[in-house]
Amino acid sequence: MTPYEQKLDRVQKALSCTEPDRIPRFDLFWQEFIDKWIREKGLPPDTNINEHYDMDFVLCVMNEDPKVDSFTLIERGSDYTVFKSGFGCTLKKADYSPMPAYMDFEVQSADEYENFVLDDPNPPPVATSRASTPSL
Repeated sequence: MTPYEQKLDRVQKALSCTEPDRIPRFDLFWQEFIDKWIREKGLPPDTNINEHYDMDFVLCVMNEDPKVDSFTLIERGSDYTVFKSGFGCTLKKADYSPMPAYMDFEVQSADEYENFVLDDPNPPPVATSRASTPSL
C-alpha cells in the first residue's frame, strides 16, 4: 500500500467509525507561522510542514469571492499590502499577521446590494482553436 493509500484508508476508517491504525493527523498553519517555523528550525525554505509532520490530509481553500477578478492591488508598502477583494472590500494585510484589517466596503447598506454586480455564473465557453491546443 502506498503512503497515499495508507492515509486515505486511515481517514476513511476514522470517518466510518472503524478503528484505523492511528488517529488521522491534521492541522492548519498560517503562512506566517510556517515562515517562522522554517526560520527557527533552520530548515530548507521549501520544507513542506504537512509532509514533515506526516499529516494525513490538508485543507484546500478555494476562492469563494463572488467575482472572478478575486482582488485588485491598491498599494504595496514595505510590510503591508492594501487590496480590494472580489466582495468589494478594501483590506490592509500586514506581512507579519494572518488577518487583514477591513478598511472600506463597496456595499454600505442593505439597499446597495441591488447595485452589487455579480459575475455571470454561466459564462460562455472560451473559444479555442485546435492549433492553439497543446498536444499531450
